[in-house]
Amino acid sequence: MKHFKETKSISPALFVYADRFSVRADSQKDLMISHKSAIVGKDSLSRKPYPGDQSLVVAKKADGYYIFSAKVTDWVEDEDRKDIWYKQGGNRWKINYDITDATDPIFLTKKEVQEITGASDKEMSRIFVDQWGTDDPNSKIAIIGEHRQKLFDYLKNNLTNSVNML
Repeated sequence: MKHFKETKSISPALFVYADRFSVRADSQKDLMISHKSAIVGKDSLSRKPYPGDQSLVVAKKADGYYIFSAKVTDWVEDEDRKDIWYKQGGNRWKINYDITDATDPIFLTKKEVQEITGASDKEMSRIFVDQWGTDDPNSKIAIIGEHRQKLFDYLKNNLTNSVNML
């Protein structure tokens, strides 16, 4: 299995955690494990990142999102490291990458994300859905990648890089 895609992404890769698959049914816990341990995981083989790609790590909640930005570095081979969520009651993600340059995690309401990105209501429903790939700048959904980039830039420019937790 190829662990990375062959070309650099034009917009940040997504790693989205949902309550139903997360530690104690709380996606924020998975996000915090990712941040503290400098690892991200998911099950979908679609939308694999390229080494060095920017990424958005997101925990979806009913009233908004916990989120941080980071850079994808290496594929994780270490089985113990891959089990970091599982050992705490969560999912064992099939696809795992090391990350670096993580910003502090913050909570943003849907309205705040919309203000930062300029996304319409319809586009908001797609920003954090991994299946909405945005690597073709001429596609009808290229705007979704632009919104993700605006959010990444906002996080990178306004938050420090540390391991301080919420």
